[in-house]
Amino acid sequence: LIELFTKKKGIVLDPFVGVGSALLACNMTSRDGIGIDLNPQYIELAKKRVSVSLFNKTSIICGDSLIEVDKLNKIDYCVTSPPYFSILKHNGLGVREDKSQFRQGIEYYSEDSRDLGNQGSFFDFLLLFSKIMKKVFNKLRKGGYCSIVLSDFTINKQEENITGYII
Repeated sequence: LIELFTKKKGIVLDPFVGVGSALLACNMTSRDGIGIDLNPQYIELAKKRVSVSLFNKTSIICGDSLIEVDKLNKIDYCVTSPPYFSILKHNGLGVREDKSQFRQGIEYYSEDSRDLGNQGSFFDFLLLFSKIMKKVFNKLRKGGYCSIVLSDFTINKQEENITGYII
């Protein structure tokens, strides 16, 4: 995605950087990356992962994207996989880390009330996500792009078209 939507030395933002995969991809493709996350533990993990790259022109910010995005200059591209509304707190045991048929479980991001995954309702999740993404869109240069990587999931035991809501 980064190579498709940007040129070398383009500026890429991930407002929910997590473990830093987008920043690592920026470094591997000679793009400047900016990552923001609320969770200091994920910030440290992202820093560690990104530090092994040859091209390392990244900024990793520990903070609230609702505030931090306003401080940025223009960007060329946003790519992100936002925290999903409360699904990591359920007992679904997460992804198959070891590529076996047994689910290993993953931890949710934080207890922080500002975290998208901790919003009281799905409507609150969408409202906060839209506020953050509106700020991101305002930072895009003319002709810039945004990719949001997500999948549909269940809410109250009913499959929902999350992609449709986000669009």
